[in-house]
Amino acid sequence: MLRKKWVKAGMTLLLAALLMPAGWYGGNRAYASSTIASDDCQRSVGTGWGSADSGGAWTMYPDGSYTWTNGTTCNMQSIAANLTHQATLVDVSALDTDTVVSFKVSKTPAGDAFRIQIPSRTSDSGDSNGYRPYVDIKPDGTFRLGALKHVSGTNTSLGTAVTPSPTFTTTSKYFVRTIVEGTSPTTISVKLWKDGTSEPTNPQFTATDSDSALQTAGHVALRTYTYPGLTNYPLTALFDDYVVNSDSTYPSVPTGVYVRLHHDDLFDPGQGGAACKTQVAEALSRSYVHGVSLYVDWADLQPSQSTTHSQQVAYIGTLLDRLDDCAATAGKAADQYGVRIPAFIHLEPTALPGWATLTPLPSGSSPKHRVNNAVSNSAGTGLDVISFATIPGGAFSTDVPYSQAPVYQQVVKDLRSVIADGLDTYDPNGYKVPVVQLIAPAMQSNEMGVPGNTTQFPRGGSPDIYWTTLSGANVADAWTEAKHAAAFNDAASDMSNYPAFTKRTWAFNFTSDASVTLSDQTGVVATLRSEHPAGADRVIVKQENLATNYAGATVWRDNYRSGESGNQFQPSYWIQNQEFHAWELWVPYTSGNGTALAAKASSLMNYPTPGTPPSLSQLDENARFLHFPTDGSAPYGESGTLWVEIWSRDLSDAAVTNFPEFAQFASDLDSHIRSHAAVFSP
Repeated sequence: MLRKKWVKAGMTLLLAALLMPAGWYGGNRAYASSTIASDDCQRSVGTGWGSADSGGAWTMYPDGSYTWTNGTTCNMQSIAANLTHQATLVDVSALDTDTVVSFKVSKTPAGDAFRIQIPSRTSDSGDSNGYRPYVDIKPDGTFRLGALKHVSGTNTSLGTAVTPSPTFTTTSKYFVRTIVEGTSPTTISVKLWKDGTSEPTNPQFTATDSDSALQTAGHVALRTYTYPGLTNYPLTALFDDYVVNSDSTYPSVPTGVYVRLHHDDLFDPGQGGAACKTQVAEALSRSYVHGVSLYVDWADLQPSQSTTHSQQVAYIGTLLDRLDDCAATAGKAADQYGVRIPAFIHLEPTALPGWATLTPLPSGSSPKHRVNNAVSNSAGTGLDVISFATIPGGAFSTDVPYSQAPVYQQVVKDLRSVIADGLDTYDPNGYKVPVVQLIAPAMQSNEMGVPGNTTQFPRGGSPDIYWTTLSGANVADAWTEAKHAAAFNDAASDMSNYPAFTKRTWAFNFTSDASVTLSDQTGVVATLRSEHPAGADRVIVKQENLATNYAGATVWRDNYRSGESGNQFQPSYWIQNQEFHAWELWVPYTSGNGTALAAKASSLMNYPTPGTPPSLSQLDENARFLHFPTDGSAPYGESGTLWVEIWSRDLSDAAVTNFPEFAQFASDLDSHIRSHAAVFSP
């Protein structure tokens, strides 16, 4: 939530607000509050207000008439009753705002009141939708504090207006502070105090509202209104000391190197599950590790068919506690919120729990399609699966579910609610888990890929031509790319239905699978960006296949750099041109005992000349794909990458001892990211 440190004096408050940390950057675990607009009005503009000190140009409504700045204040003059002026910063967009402004008024109003409003979440620069906290100055010199919402041309009062203790005089300056925060409900609070006196400790007026039209980010503004009975116009409002801070209720996303873990890594079977694996504690101990990429699967959450929802929710709490224990073992100090290392959590629902699997098939056997009627839920009975063993080139004998199958989609939706409820219960503020993966019915890993190849899973809208040959298959359930994309878009649309998710940043993992088009994947991103309450800047795109380390082959990387436009390469091009993105070194660099995985080590280290001895300069060359070089040599510009995930075994003591050049690379990687990552703010 927005910081509730109600500072005690006018200018002290303003200085404190201006000195709050700007942007979402580095490993800061506090709710990072940034000043998104400010104006001391120290300029002279004859008509209108010109540009604020920060936040862009003021847009005046209905026009700039009777508004000006004089080098000291920003002024609005009302020359008639029932008259409105508004100045809007259209370049500013925020969901949650903490606004302070000072004002004086040239006359005590006669006949009726004069209103000063501090709009937030306004949809445009005019008489637009938005919340409007206000201060009324009444003819008897008393103030009235309240708020209203303006939706589709209609004003609706919120809460019960209050009368604070100050009385109005034309020679005094007053400060008003308004906070608009949260979604469904949104809380609006107001307080007022006279310059030179203490700011009230608590809000004097508070109201809540959940109007769906106002649960998204919007602009900020200043507004005046003369009541119809006002008789002694003109009146002039003189504004100054304007500051708007925002944290949009989203905790900071740590940047740098992340350790990639599975839930099993947090439970060491050799010690009865009482401690994390040694290599995990070793990896977490690195000073250059600032986050964890933690994935769980269906089997983790529901190990038996009788595992209840509440038991699954409790498991999320256990998982977060174990991560904290492992970080403590690694020597990570707790921050002021008790968090030792933050996590990005994602679900991989392709790993079927034992009770949901069928007898493994030998390679090449039939049928390819099978139905497990033991799996049932509100969507029906029977889990449609296809056996990896029957897919050309399939490496596994296990089954994977079809993403468009109603039962499977409902399973994933249930798991989505488990994770949401778990985070709501065990990390309600998002300190431990600031980022969550799109929880979709994935068919391969935690990305949008599909198993097999285009002969088994064709593109286009037609059913699989082989479907009718599969035993027990229902042609109506035939897999198509369109159905797969629709399943992901449905999941993206559903994310906003869970408060635990809407207060966190979302990540979407791309695939290089040639069976899934770039347009389908970017369509899912567009849905996520439209559904997140804070908009596009709270959606991160990610890919497992970092260009430097694709299946141990340098040819992929070389083609990538030379401009290869094939479908397999397009996602990486697209991701690298997004302001906020992340990568994973797709395969481990070392084996479990710290020896090199030869092909992967060669791929990562021997560039640009294969076969040459490993060197740090060659490792740094790979960082050019991550936008880091400051010498202008990065092929696609600077900055952008927020984190890179490295498997825990690659940062174990054995790996660091045997391959110090890789440890140095990881350290440099972290330093590059944290120094040059794009500022991540709403």
